[in-house]
Amino acid sequence: MHGPEYLRDVCGPAIGFLTFVGAKPLAAVTRQDVQNYRDALKAAVIPATARRAEHSLAASSQIRMLASVKGLLTHANGIGYTPFNLGKGVALPSLPESKRDKALSQSQSMKMLVTAQARAEATETEKRAKTRRRDYLLNKMLGSAVNVRLKG
Repeated sequence: MHGPEYLRDVCGPAIGFLTFVGAKPLAAVTRQDVQNYRDALKAAVIPATARRAEHSLAASSQIRMLASVKGLLTHANGIGYTPFNLGKGVALPSLPESKRDKALSQSQSMKMLVTAQARAEATETEKRAKTRRRDYLLNKMLGSAVNVRLKG
């Protein structure tokens, strides 16, 4: 997870984690700060714009934002900046059941993987073959990640 979303989640001016904890150095952050941030995300209200009415922060955004912070804290601990991983005991918010129902089943994932592999093998141009091999590998990686999560 890199890029503008990660930077915004960690140090954004509106609801970034480092903004939330104020001038406190990362080494002085506590697990309670992380839990308070998680609770603040649940209560956050995004102001209305010309395109959208005032709304709360989507559960998927809350999960991504807290996961970014937990990644930062894991890294800080890994390089010895903090004595232990402050985010380890803080649970990510769960998705509403309506969102969880949209996930693919294991058999659907396998069918998608088999289809991607067949398409990669039955291609006519080298450029298209590279794209389809990439798609196959991405599907395989996703399938592996899902299997690890289901077993773990």
